[in-house]
Amino acid sequence: MQNSNIEIKIDYFSATFPLNCDADDSVLFKVHEMVKLMAQYLNVNNFEIAKTKYAQNNFNYQYILGEHMILRLDGPMNDCYQRTCHLELKGEGCRDFEKRNPDKSWINFMLFMVQLNARFKRIDIAIDDFSGKDVTIGWLWEKIQKKYYISIFRSSAVQHGSIENGLTIQFGSNESPVELVIYDKKAEQKKKRKECDKTFWTRYEMRFSND
Repeated sequence: MQNSNIEIKIDYFSATFPLNCDADDSVLFKVHEMVKLMAQYLNVNNFEIAKTKYAQNNFNYQYILGEHMILRLDGPMNDCYQRTCHLELKGEGCRDFEKRNPDKSWINFMLFMVQLNARFKRIDIAIDDFSGKDVTIGWLWEKIQKKYYISIFRSSAVQHGSIENGLTIQFGSNESPVELVIYDKKAEQKKKRKECDKTFWTRYEMRFSND
């Protein structure tokens, strides 16, 4: 959802699911079968599938689908002693999925993953404010310091950086099932030396982890 000043989107997606490889099956055949299935659903052509030299996170195979969608296969066993796969879409991967599949919603995609018996590891929902006319990150931090807020999180908000160099306000930790991070996205883009045509950009990011 978006208007000229506010944009709401899923900006990170991670899920694991079984490879469904029995003892008598060829693991490599099952890997190729799963890569083909995922590529077809994500609307990725065969020539856009690239096998990487190394796989991360204890998986034996890793492929890039399209430009940014990462599929890892033949990884750690799940609770049912099945080999697992891992699909990871970072911000650009999420945009790539949307661009390739205008006829599919994120709900369609989630239901497809459920059919694969997926476990959702992390989903980030981002709200981007491009105007700052109602709330700025400096105003928020001032209110937080004065305790003008109610939080579901056990610990107090944590500050990283500064107003001048890019302020981040974090509720919860990276190990929490729910985490809220508010930060200066424009400053982050500048640090990464990425082009940014926004005069103002604050991101409110809710991170949901482990189902």
